[in-house]
Amino acid sequence: TSTLLLEDVFDLLPQAGTKLAKADACLVEMVDKKEKLIPKSAAGISFSLSEIEEENEKSLGKVVLKGKTPMSIDILQKESILPLWITGQGFKSYLGIPLKIRNECLGVLSFFSSTTKSFSKEEIEILSILGMQAASALENARLYGVTKEALHKEITSSIALYRIEQAVTSKIELDEQINTIIEGCVHATGAEKGSLWLIDDLSGDIVCSTTYPYEDRTGDLRLKMGEGITGLVAREGVFRNIPDLSQEPKFINFFKTELKNQLSIPLVWKKNVIGVINVFNKLNDKFDKEDEKVLNILASQSAMILQSAKLYRELKNAAAALALLYEISKTINEGRNCQEILGLILKKGIEMFGAQNGSIMLVDETSGDMGIRVADGLSEEIIKTTRKKPGDGSIAGWVAEKGEPLLLIGKIADPRFISAPHQGKRAKDVKDAMCAPLKIRNKIIGVINISNQIGHDVFTESDLSYLCTLANEISMVIETARLYEITVQRVSELSTFYVISNALSSVLNLQEVLKQILERVTALIPDTMITINTVDYKANTVQVIAHSEFKAGIKPSEEIILNKGIEDILKATFTSRRPTVFQNAESILEIKPLTGSIGSLETLILLPLIAKEHEVGMLVIMVQRPYLPSKEELRLLTSIAQAAATAMENARLYGAVKKKMEELEGLQDIASQMSLSTNPRDILANSINIANHVIKAELG
Repeated sequence: TSTLLLEDVFDLLPQAGTKLAKADACLVEMVDKKEKLIPKSAAGISFSLSEIEEENEKSLGKVVLKGKTPMSIDILQKESILPLWITGQGFKSYLGIPLKIRNECLGVLSFFSSTTKSFSKEEIEILSILGMQAASALENARLYGVTKEALHKEITSSIALYRIEQAVTSKIELDEQINTIIEGCVHATGAEKGSLWLIDDLSGDIVCSTTYPYEDRTGDLRLKMGEGITGLVAREGVFRNIPDLSQEPKFINFFKTELKNQLSIPLVWKKNVIGVINVFNKLNDKFDKEDEKVLNILASQSAMILQSAKLYRELKNAAAALALLYEISKTINEGRNCQEILGLILKKGIEMFGAQNGSIMLVDETSGDMGIRVADGLSEEIIKTTRKKPGDGSIAGWVAEKGEPLLLIGKIADPRFISAPHQGKRAKDVKDAMCAPLKIRNKIIGVINISNQIGHDVFTESDLSYLCTLANEISMVIETARLYEITVQRVSELSTFYVISNALSSVLNLQEVLKQILERVTALIPDTMITINTVDYKANTVQVIAHSEFKAGIKPSEEIILNKGIEDILKATFTSRRPTVFQNAESILEIKPLTGSIGSLETLILLPLIAKEHEVGMLVIMVQRPYLPSKEELRLLTSIAQAAATAMENARLYGAVKKKMEELEGLQDIASQMSLSTNPRDILANSINIANHVIKAELG
């Protein structure tokens, strides 16, 4: 009775009993919750307690327990059924003393003798007194243990509650608060593991926000309402205490280790279930009513904290969004270029949402593809190679096609996205993502992507709303930049056209005009080879009348014989009065005569030279690198071609007029000589000269 520790009582009792009874062995058995006798300690017995428990059905203590009075057997060999450990050790006599307190039998104290012995009445009375004292000591130790455990649980739960309440007023982020909550719940209930799940407002699924320990989680932690024990608790809003998970058909194990029992409590805020707290593997026991009470209190506090944190985050994001919009407006007013502004918007947006990756993709008006214009957190290879089309089965393609924003949490393998950019090797690296369309007057010009929020938290519907606001600002920036670039481009075009047309109009010599055309076009499109050609359909030829410098080993053909393919192409170009552009020109057989000996030709541009409905010639531009002229470049080239055609025609007319003037001047000189001469021979010679001039002029 000098100790309050149950283990000490079990250790001392069989040793003291053996000496007092002058026996060879003593066994202490206690009644468990199922009214079954369980061996707790022994002295003088060579068999283990587990071996003794295996033959529980043959235990002599069961008879003592039933009768609640001492039982003595002088000769054990007379008993028909005995446990193997009794016969194996050769015990001859037996005495069983019930451990009673307040008429309740807690267990049995059994004594064994290796010789035949008859226990006297006095010995039985003394040992009965020992049994009562032992029962009292065992009960006191049990009550002490229960009290100590309850006090420990009370202290632990109070500490956990205090830490959770502190989280409300602290500045730690939501994911840190969630970790504090689940760790406190695990410790307060004496559990080994735990998990905290929150309902996703967008999908209605219940998503695991964290586990304790975090490293022990595995799999995609997302459930439908009613799926598994957690989904069932979330749907019904009622706690579940499951003592044996191996017998529970709805149980789903997301941990890497075995789970034995589970206590699940719903997180309720204003009568709405917002999540579930689970604790697993009660150490050395099963979860009881006290655990249910403690976890229920912690769950109530946790629900309030989580809602407060959610509201705080929304307000924080709203403030960050306003600050970002102000900074964007300030940057635009500073006159920075579009690329700089988009980079700033993306960087600040990623910071605002606490994300790891992001990109802005814009539609190429020529090809219709979407490429990454600016990115953060992505490799150079991904930035260069990523190309998407609206409706191509990717996430960005889906958003561009539908014109609707998208929030993905653990849904990267959604069947809507057959070739999502996060599938394959990158799928396991993406836990959540947002994508919003960029629109200008209901026209999709691109998308903005944000993915992987830092920590265990995930994007919300509120985050998606702010992203849409950000997308609107990006669209305005792009449109403003586009209009500005168009204005600058048009001014540049007009300036270039003015310089070229002024240079061409100031020259009347055809060869000088051709030289000016070649120089101006080469300056506009560097690293090209250019020819100026005239077409003679009657002679069935194309004449090269001028060309730029060609690369070493390459010479243009001076005369090209027209075939049906070339003739059709030239006539179509003259008829349309627009440039004709050929990509992969080397593989097009019809235009091969025009390119001559030029190898590896990528791009061929034909510009019709037409002046006053007169087909002056054809300007041919050849490029040995991939080159796709923009609409602005084609418009400027068309204007240059028109000016060049006019200059060529003017130079031609000037040459013809100059020639006529020279002829008239020759005739005038001859007529003057005739008027001054009286010699018939001279007059006849001058008449012949005049006739020659006239005939030559008529014959050209």
